[in-house]
This record gives sequence, structure tokens and C-alpha cells, in this order.
Amino acid sequence: MPPTLAEARVAFIKSLKASERSPGTLALYERCLKELEDWLTANDQALAVDAIESRHITDFPLYLAERPKRQGHGYRSKPEGLLATETKRHYHRVMSSFFNWCQREGLLNGHMPMRNIKKPRPEHKEIRTLSDQEVKRFLDLLHQPEAKKRTLYVAFSLMYKLGLRISEVCNLRLSDLNLETGRLFVQGKGKKERELPIRNGVDKMLEA
Repeated sequence: MPPTLAEARVAFIKSLKASERSPGTLALYERCLKELEDWLTANDQALAVDAIESRHITDFPLYLAERPKRQGHGYRSKPEGLLATETKRHYHRVMSSFFNWCQREGLLNGHMPMRNIKKPRPEHKEIRTLSDQEVKRFLDLLHQPEAKKRTLYVAFSLMYKLGLRISEVCNLRLSDLNLETGRLFVQGKGKKERELPIRNGVDKMLEA
């Protein structure tokens, strides 16, 4: 007997945990798949994972666009009845990953509901960046002896001068810094590790 969507979802999330995916990724996949499951259940539609068809996957975003906003969720960036492109891309990524896993596990009997569903193209938005003068003024405001402002000054300086992500700065430990060799060990997205040269006056800032 083929597993239900709920059973496959639980097994899939366990496999993601075993591969040490980040808590944020696990939460996203769990939420998206649970929403699909709840929607199918509410509409008395197929719950066996091998009975889910492409029409279910294409109809699901229509439901998401029309449903009430989740509690704690930010304001919609699109009018009612429309779903932001980035949100559609998140759901497509989750569904593709899940059904590809189901196929590898032999749960779909050769049926692939995502086969003819294309990933939405990203929207090209013009992003305004700060000028060097604006960044300098911002850092100068933080360059104060108070501990909190000093911490923020160091964090934003690392992002600006070394190109680190916020998460990478938050995960830094004192042991990641080697002032003698002028290198900084960084654990990035997906737990990818890299070593960066300390430059642009960052070494003097960290020594202070």
C-alpha cells in the first residue's frame, strides 16, 4: 500500500535532518508540505503520495493566493489574489525536492507530478545600494565606546569590508580569527567553509 502524503512528509523531513539541513530550511519544508497536505484534506482530494497529480500542484498556489494572511506574517507585497514570485519559487523548490526524493525512494511508481511544472522566473528588481559616503556615515554613528554600538560597528564593518552575510557574522567565534596569519575562518550558507584574508583595516579594528 503506497504511503500517504503525511507519512512521506515525515520520512522526507527525517532525511533532511539526517543530512544536517539548517533549522530554517527544515521549518520551510515542513510548513509548505503541511499546507499542501491540509489543503488536499480539506478538499477531499488524493492523499496517497503516488496519487498526487500535476493539477494538484498547479491549483495549490491559487489557494495560497486567496487564503487569509497567516498570523505573524508580514503584509503582502502583492494585491489580494496574487502570490509574490519569490513565494512561488519557494514552494516550487520545496515540491520539487520532495517529489524527487519520493521518486528516488520508489514511492511514485514512475509518476512525477512536477515533471511539466516550470519554476517561476525571478523578478528583476533594481536594488538601491548605499554609497561609500553613506556607509561611512552609518559606521561612524556606531563607532562609539558603548559595548552594544561597538558590537554593531564590528559586525557591520565585517559585512561591508569582507562581504560576509549576517548569518556568517553571527556564527563567528573568537577561535575563527587568526591575527598572526591575518586570516578569518568563516562557515557560510549550507555549512560551507572558507578562509578569508583580513584586509581593509579590519585587522586593526579587531585588534583594538
